[in-house]
Amino acid sequence: MSSTTTFVLGLAALTASTTLARADAALTAHAEPAQPYHHAVSLQLLTLDRTAVAIQGERDLGWRKLSIALAVGGRTAARGEFGSTTLGAGVELRRWLRRPTTMKGWYVAVRTDLARTSIEDQVDGRDLGALVTWSVGASTGYRFVIRDRVEITPSIGTALVVEGGLDGMSPVTARGAATIGLTAGVTF
Repeated sequence: MSSTTTFVLGLAALTASTTLARADAALTAHAEPAQPYHHAVSLQLLTLDRTAVAIQGERDLGWRKLSIALAVGGRTAARGEFGSTTLGAGVELRRWLRRPTTMKGWYVAVRTDLARTSIEDQVDGRDLGALVTWSVGASTGYRFVIRDRVEITPSIGTALVVEGGLDGMSPVTARGAATIGLTAGVTF
């Protein structure tokens, strides 16, 4: 190989590497900054009243733009002659769309919940039994993040709800349901 050929190949390699470095710098300058948060703690606002609360924690899984949310909640609803207490838990797997990072913007999710409602006759002071509710569903939503700290996340979806219990007085039933969700919380 002659020195002229070596020089031309070296110059071509230098030009190509400089062009690639400039292209990479131009793409990096317009890319979104690194995600400053990987967790969220939220209140489920549509369950919030003076007799109910539900809270959820979410974590970025760091794999395939997935995050997982775990929720727990409680409610007392029946009044008058009867009393009821419901305790429940749920898990939701979210796939974040259209962004290089997770936990912001559009997502699709699958969720399952399990709850137990205890019912009591308050006049006679006796336990009437418990109703178990299990649901599984899919949803979509959008997370707004304000100043990398405050999150607001509305969602809609569908679910299959299966209920039964009360020592056989309530047969097992299944029904479809539309779901609406709204959470607000903090990211960190």
